[in-house]
Amino acid sequence: MFVKVCGNTSEDSLRRMRSLPIQAFGFLFVSTSPRALSREKGKRLRSLLPPEAQAVGVFQDHSPEEVLSYVRELTLDVVQLHGSESAATVRQLSSSLKPLGVSLWKSILVAEVEDIEAASEYLGIIDVLLFDTRRKPVDSGQEQELRGGSGEKFSWDLLEHYRGEVPFLLAGGVSPNDAEEVLRLARRFPQMKGVDLNSRFESAPGEKESVQVRNFLEELGVSGGAG
Repeated sequence: MFVKVCGNTSEDSLRRMRSLPIQAFGFLFVSTSPRALSREKGKRLRSLLPPEAQAVGVFQDHSPEEVLSYVRELTLDVVQLHGSESAATVRQLSSSLKPLGVSLWKSILVAEVEDIEAASEYLGIIDVLLFDTRRKPVDSGQEQELRGGSGEKFSWDLLEHYRGEVPFLLAGGVSPNDAEEVLRLARRFPQMKGVDLNSRFESAPGEKESVQVRNFLEELGVSGGAG
């Protein structure tokens, strides 16, 4: 099972996780996130990854040109789009990333069936989907701050409405107690590639609890080094 740990900000916690069988580490370049990174901090953290692990840059409604500048400067392996990017924008970015050998992922925020069905507009463009939790804004103007990292789950049974063949990662509130349910979902949905771990494995925003991550991976039956 593919495992991504997202929202990393701590050099110490990254060092503690280096030997774990984690295939991808996510770095958020989204200013509204409590886990936001500067380019310089992103470069330092990226340099700590084991060579087998993928470096994932997470962006939210950035221009394709800006995303590409991050890709080149940080030698990212994956671009993950976590905003309201249109299919046309995603297609434009995809055409620029393919010659560089960089994968393109798209997050879909889910609260109801229609959200799952909306993923269809990106099929054939992106390499991986992430199904995350959609939260309602507390007040107007707050929507951008509520995209991911909340630790809240959507109803995972909604995944049965996904009809595409593009693989997906389960995100949105996956916790240290969910290994059994994650394995059940993976058996139920063959498109499920793995999981994206974030806030439920933290002591503070960006500070991952490596022991919790290790125990969770053991429960999933994931072994070996990164990759």
